[in-house]
Amino acid sequence: MEEEAQRSEGGDDEMEDAEEDTDPDDTTASGAGDDTTDGATGDDTTDGAAGDDTTNGGERTDGSQLKRQRKDRRPNVPSTIKKAFTEVSASGHPLAPDEFIKGYGAQIGCILRSTVSINIENLRHPDRGNIRSLLFMKLHERYKFPDKYVNTQLSKNKVYSAALTKMSTALATWRAQVKKMILQCDSYDKIKETNPTISEEDYREYKIKCESTATAQSSQWGTDMQSLNIGIHTLGPGGYRAAQPKWDKEDAKRAEKKLPPLFEKFPGKQTRKFLWSWYHLDPKTKELTADLKVNELERYLEAESSSTGSQSSMSAPWDNPFNRAMNLLKKDKSRP
Repeated sequence: MEEEAQRSEGGDDEMEDAEEDTDPDDTTASGAGDDTTDGATGDDTTDGAAGDDTTNGGERTDGSQLKRQRKDRRPNVPSTIKKAFTEVSASGHPLAPDEFIKGYGAQIGCILRSTVSINIENLRHPDRGNIRSLLFMKLHERYKFPDKYVNTQLSKNKVYSAALTKMSTALATWRAQVKKMILQCDSYDKIKETNPTISEEDYREYKIKCESTATAQSSQWGTDMQSLNIGIHTLGPGGYRAAQPKWDKEDAKRAEKKLPPLFEKFPGKQTRKFLWSWYHLDPKTKELTADLKVNELERYLEAESSSTGSQSSMSAPWDNPFNRAMNLLKKDKSRP
């Protein structure tokens, strides 16, 4: 039963917990996963016509391989088994047990898609109070949280605040995916296959919105804003919580070689953690590396950090080298 619950959670995202796209029961004509042909077991002959480079099992004998057709993933669905979190961070994110954290984001997306219409745009709008209450009620039906988080006041419940952020992200991702299919002229029936919660009425209403001029202008604005980002971080689904032990291990290796910790020259814990999140291990050189935009940010940080001494001590808290470097980077239109 536990294994079925974990399989139903799947991965979102994101990005995170994808299941196998191929079915282990898929076999060739030669049998379940063996390397033989339709001849006797272990026979090197084929049943194809003379001069044919393929066997009846679909494998080529000329050294190349036919690629197996990938199957479409099944839509994620909410699990019916209630699970209990025993620890929650100060920001409202579950911390334990680890086996339940893995599918938390995916299940929040499932709850969102099975509850609201795709035409809903802003879950935080004052008029969406009833929808938020319904979403939180379903969240409690799916998960049990420590007693102090069992209330209905959004402003005083960190779990609700963090979950609402995830729900808003899931809603935006859902709308973007369906919009892409609509602009590709996919039919309602095809969209329904991967989005079973969308009614035909909602589909028609959303289709009109996607094809409007105002929506096209808004999408262009979003594209322009996205281009200001410096790339894609390498944190993964666990965020800073899961990445910090790995960074500590890397710094320990550097200490054994009598090297200073990475990014030690940059002041502030926020700055060092941010830079860490954009570095990755190069598969060829086996060394930590980052994109050109991240290297450019580091140059701005060095310049701003060196000029910090000349800044007034009365500066606002947000007026720090990190924020100034980020703003300079975004203003630089010549970056690649």
